[in-house]
Amino acid sequence: MKNVIRIGNAQAFWGDRPSAARELLEQEPGLDFLTMDYLAEVSMSILAVARERDPAAGYPRDFVDVIRQLADYWAAGGRCRLIANAGGLAPAACAAACAAALESAGCPPLTIGIVSGDDCLAILRSEPAGSGRFAHLESAAPLDPVRDRLVTANAYLGSAGIVQALAAGATIVITGRVADPSLVVAACIHAFGWNPASPADRGKVAGATVAGHLLECGTQ
Repeated sequence: MKNVIRIGNAQAFWGDRPSAARELLEQEPGLDFLTMDYLAEVSMSILAVARERDPAAGYPRDFVDVIRQLADYWAAGGRCRLIANAGGLAPAACAAACAAALESAGCPPLTIGIVSGDDCLAILRSEPAGSGRFAHLESAAPLDPVRDRLVTANAYLGSAGIVQALAAGATIVITGRVADPSLVVAACIHAFGWNPASPADRGKVAGATVAGHLLECGTQ
């Protein structure tokens, strides 16, 4: 179990400089984890429109180019693990595209983990009329009048799925919508063996949450 880990962040929003991940690992090849944040509410809406045209298109395509740029790093034995919420609305399709990009770049196979389950649009659309189950939190207005206008609906997942993927040996973890600091929190829980349910570790998880927020978009 490590006492210290080094985490870098190469993206704070979809549209940030795509070469940043490669440049960061060129400067600091010994990083333990690299995180990248792609998703915001507006980006989820953009991806939803793209998914309507093509069911496999619901993720930021430029992330695949980022992975392709890092193929040489991993092929040369680089050990930094990448955690990104670049799966958008199609984490499995994103992972398949990344695997193909690595193969075409001559990189040996890497374990790619995905975290899904955040997409709950189908649940809201199939909810019986008048159930009141998804009433507006503040106004108590029912879902029914706006149900047909829903474009996307996502639950903010935490770090648990990412921790499982890391424990299974994933070098790359691709998620859908997770809470922004969960990328860093998961790396810390995995590396340090914390138990989020333990009162003894809750303060540590809280500290990692603050670190995650600062890393994710502090420079913005």
